[in-house]
Amino acid sequence: MTAAKFIALDKPSAADKWVNDVFNQTDLLGSQPEMGCAVPVLLGSSYREIIFASYRIVYKI
Repeated sequence: MTAAKFIALDKPSAADKWVNDVFNQTDLLGSQPEMGCAVPVLLGSSYREIIFASYRIVYKI
């Protein structure tokens, strides 16, 4: 189950807001891909991470 679906079980409007907020945060990565931190267990790789709310978003640059 995705995080949005889990949130929607309790409050659908909160799930919609959460999804929009995640997209707003990750849209910044298009222009600032190095804004996240290097993933500690993958040092030396091109993987980075950002923390959004209590979620870890790992991405590759």
